[in-house]
Amino acid sequence: MKTAWKYLDQNYGNPRVVSDTVTSDLERFRVIQPGEDQRFCDLVNLVRRSYNILKEIKRKQDIDNTHVISLIERKMTKDDLRVWARHLNTQKVEPSMQNLLEWMEEEMTARIRSGATIRKNNPPRPAVHAFGTKDRKFGEVKSKKCYVCKEDHYVDECKRFLDMSPVERWKIVKEQRACFSCLKKSKGHTLANCTRKKECGQTETNGSTCKKFHHKLLHVNNIIEESPAHVHFTQDTNGATLLPVVTGIVKGKDGVKSQANVFLDSGAQICMIRNAFAESLALESKPVSVVITKVGGVEEELTTKLYKVPVYNNNNEHKIQVIQAVGIEQISQDSPNGNLSEIAKIFNIPRHELHRNPGPVDLLVGINYPHFHAGETKVMKKLAVRRSPLGWVVFGAGTEGI
Repeated sequence: MKTAWKYLDQNYGNPRVVSDTVTSDLERFRVIQPGEDQRFCDLVNLVRRSYNILKEIKRKQDIDNTHVISLIERKMTKDDLRVWARHLNTQKVEPSMQNLLEWMEEEMTARIRSGATIRKNNPPRPAVHAFGTKDRKFGEVKSKKCYVCKEDHYVDECKRFLDMSPVERWKIVKEQRACFSCLKKSKGHTLANCTRKKECGQTETNGSTCKKFHHKLLHVNNIIEESPAHVHFTQDTNGATLLPVVTGIVKGKDGVKSQANVFLDSGAQICMIRNAFAESLALESKPVSVVITKVGGVEEELTTKLYKVPVYNNNNEHKIQVIQAVGIEQISQDSPNGNLSEIAKIFNIPRHELHRNPGPVDLLVGINYPHFHAGETKVMKKLAVRRSPLGWVVFGAGTEGI
């Protein structure tokens, strides 16, 4: 009996083991899909429980850090990330675990009170794969009209649909507002309430199995998002606009490091890295296919690489995060610097804390890493500065004479 108690105390009485178990639970939590309000509530409860446990054993620092906060952010939908980033900016607060928890609990309460799906206790109606009127004698559906070619068959049997690429099929299903899981199109039916949804199960190029809840005909190997990614490109035409560009440090293979011009673009849903820059550091990568929607609705399908990018700040080379970025030939043209000494005086910031080098943008960080876009902000006329994890970043218009 003493031996058994000793074993239990060694394995479950050790705060470090408890901390590892809590972190593991967060890592195993499946990414929330659009419309899954119940799973958002599950995530809130899991985070609150994990926070309370670690606080109780005096290991709060194991969850209140940028790594775990980023891990939780990656479990949320893009819409949730936008609301979270907007909350940080409007409330002028830092992305701490306490602030994240308070926001998540407010969101959960709002969704419950607004009559979200989690309040509906009625069982969902059985899903079907065909549409039309029922035969009066046998009560069976007679019409199976395909919304792709308008012929009498199921969508997943349509030759025109099958001849399309997975990206083209995504576009059709999205335009028709059909279910991404069963491909059914009917009023009120979505992936969130589909009773036939199941994991894709297709094999990725790296040998793993796709765990996402979409139809196998919509599977694209190692796609970054389940829907086309929207990226906002801003081009300076008159030299009067400062993009939110800040200098950071990226470390590559064998510890080789290089300064990078980092564009903090809150209008982008993915991160991108300049191919030549990534290759010069021999960053770890894998092949991917993505669709990028540029300003004006122009879509471009790319077969490229997904890089792991370790990002550090300039001041003390403190590691901020390893982000995933899609390789692209060019992100943006050279961005003007402005008179940084004058800008530092205007905002009462030490000049050495403004890190901004001339040259092309090497790395674009989108809203899928929202804590890069939050921080103390100062505004003066048409210019603004914000304290990002990489340091002060300056942006705005009307820079003539500065």
